[in-house]
Amino acid sequence: MSASQSQDTPWTLQLPYRGPPRQIPPALPTPTTSSLSSMPEISNLVDRLHALTSLPQDQQDHFVILDVWDELRAAYWRTVHAPAPNGSTVECTWPTFVTRFFGDRVDRVLGVVYRPQYQAMVQRDWKALVRFYRVQRALKLTAPGVFLHLGRQIATSSRSLKTLCRLLDHPRKISFQGSEVLSVLQQAMVARHDGAGPPELELRDLNTAVQELNRRRRASRATEHGIATAMGNLTIGDTFSPIQQEDKPPRA
Repeated sequence: MSASQSQDTPWTLQLPYRGPPRQIPPALPTPTTSSLSSMPEISNLVDRLHALTSLPQDQQDHFVILDVWDELRAAYWRTVHAPAPNGSTVECTWPTFVTRFFGDRVDRVLGVVYRPQYQAMVQRDWKALVRFYRVQRALKLTAPGVFLHLGRQIATSSRSLKTLCRLLDHPRKISFQGSEVLSVLQQAMVARHDGAGPPELELRDLNTAVQELNRRRRASRATEHGIATAMGNLTIGDTFSPIQQEDKPPRA
């Protein structure tokens, strides 16, 4: 992305590909965000990020933006894990929180936050870039949204992206919906996290998710095989009672 490029222009792929991705977020549980939006600390950090990312690119201090971004993640984490007076907690995932709080400017903010990782991938690994956009299309996300939902490690790893491509669109095996893959990834991250701070998806979370999804594949194949076997063994005699020969009356 050149310095002269508009800040409102989303990342685009410069290589041929099969049309633009549909920018539809994956299905997620409806969260409760009223308590988050009423917190002055979070509102202030969101406003600061809006202001910092609205500056021309040559005037942006990326280190300051990352510091504020990390502060926002920490504030979010403290809030969702701090029980309310009635003992309840806020149900809101980090991607949902970011999407709802930044609204139609979310891609601009994410584009600034993750720009260095994206540019490094563009310059160093064209295979990863092509796989990145295949995953983007399968998940129905924007390019910056891929970083938000997958994290820096997975979103820039060519091998991880190849694994995701096979999960989302396999030519011979059962493929999974994007929402299911993202859900299993989140579950893997939560299961291994110690709760000390805001978690972020890592490569090991993808490995755990792959094991779980492969288990589901095997279970699905076993079910299909059992049904096919039962249908193959089905005979007329299994469904209709055999015709009974009528008893002939004895001859006089």
